[in-house]
Amino acid sequence: MSQPEHGIPVVLRKINESMAGKKLRLVGRMLWYEAMSGLVALVDGDRAVLVDVSLCITPKSTWVQEYLCQLVVLGHLELCEVSHLTY
Repeated sequence: MSQPEHGIPVVLRKINESMAGKKLRLVGRMLWYEAMSGLVALVDGDRAVLVDVSLCITPKSTWVQEYLCQLVVLGHLELCEVSHLTY
């Protein structure tokens, strides 16, 4: 049996558009979990990414209520169309 493809270890602040489509391994803290959409906001400092965990966990999982728990996620980076906000 072959080993699953590994993800490139990347810190959130180093993510950029050239990584779209690549399999990454990210570590961060869960800012929030939204059960209806299955989305987690993974944060590290002032950077954040949305992670779709709908196929990985159920809303009944007790740990998803732990604010700022550390998560390691593995998956392909997709870009979404958003306008960049400036303050």
